[in-house]
Amino acid sequence: MGFGEKWRGWVKGCVCTAKVSVLINGAPTKEFFFGKGVRQGVPLAPFLFILAAEGLNVAMHEALRKNIFRGVRLDDSADDVSIFQYADDTSFIGEWDWENAKILIRILKCFEIFSGLKINMHKSSISGVVAKTLSSGGRRCLCKIVLGTLGSYYFWLYKAPRKVLNSLESIQSRFFWGGTDDKNKIRWVAWDCVVSDKKCGGLGIGSLRALNLALLAKWRWRERTEVDAKWRQLNSDGSGWTWELEAEKIFTVRSLRKLIDAVSLPISDRETDWLATLDNLNKRGVRLQANECVMCHSAAESLDHIFGNCSTTRHVGAHLSNLVDWWPIPDDTAQRFWPVSGLVAGDICRIKVQKTIVAAFLWVMWAQRNNNAFKGCCKKETEICCEIQFRAFEWLRCNTKCGKFLSRDRWICNPVNAFLSCNSLAPR
Repeated sequence: MGFGEKWRGWVKGCVCTAKVSVLINGAPTKEFFFGKGVRQGVPLAPFLFILAAEGLNVAMHEALRKNIFRGVRLDDSADDVSIFQYADDTSFIGEWDWENAKILIRILKCFEIFSGLKINMHKSSISGVVAKTLSSGGRRCLCKIVLGTLGSYYFWLYKAPRKVLNSLESIQSRFFWGGTDDKNKIRWVAWDCVVSDKKCGGLGIGSLRALNLALLAKWRWRERTEVDAKWRQLNSDGSGWTWELEAEKIFTVRSLRKLIDAVSLPISDRETDWLATLDNLNKRGVRLQANECVMCHSAAESLDHIFGNCSTTRHVGAHLSNLVDWWPIPDDTAQRFWPVSGLVAGDICRIKVQKTIVAAFLWVMWAQRNNNAFKGCCKKETEICCEIQFRAFEWLRCNTKCGKFLSRDRWICNPVNAFLSCNSLAPR
């Protein structure tokens, strides 16, 4: 570690010059010299563990420098990280492969030899539990202590989705009643009764939903008691995203769905906005040979690509730039389909035209994608634009009171002005 000979002599004097005796059956033995360790009261005692841990730190950095052990790079400009140490805790970080793990084991064995600290590898092995051999009391203990604490760190920070909680409780229930992954056993009592407190007739396992709420409630308590804490100041600085379409400024899928459903469209046309693309099909386990966009054949197909980044979509957007004031399509996904500036302010008729044209655009582009994929039918961008205009025109004409006064010729030239004119002609 680079310490000088004089300093090492001081340390050796602290370790090897003391004599001790041991009481055996109440009688002291002869005095003998220390072989390892320091006696109580020596100034070096508090730093002994730090010196030993520093040796492990130096060994890991040397292995990293010689490319023996592969760590993790957290930043392009930073060095690789292989070890974190705090007090008596040590965490190793590296690439996830068997060769790297074997190198780490060898480093720990070398550390065991030169430090004298025992590294117990057998303690780190994992052994399975045979549920059939456990009593109901043993299964209860494992449900509460092991399965009940799997999500503690997550529950401390976030409100767990109901689906996640139901899945975890299903695993608990299946294990408690002796079931397996491919075979279920009869569950004689409702799980809500099993997890309830013993005073209420349950087994006291505890509800995961109640655990999640209790851990989150601690943050509310700490927020009121730890007034000067740094995390509280960061949490209350007022920064964050807001959803302008709701009075509470909080985004919900329901609010977006209401916005889409507010357009007077047929049900089948509204539902097409939620169809799955190739990347979503892959996520749901539907394996396909190719996942490239069937319209441009230049990138993987996704919702953002079809309705924003595809070259065909961008050409159509360029043709439609005169129809609504926020075209062509922006790069920002959040502002792509429903721009806040155009939906929360301005004339109601203008907003209705904008939303109808956007919905027609989504519907026609998805239909064109399907025609390319299943029929091999490719249309020109100008033909797609005409179909978008025609579909939006028919939707407004059939689903608004003033629709029968809507002029198709004026609609092709300027949809907003055409709808404003027919709206003024409609009877009140």
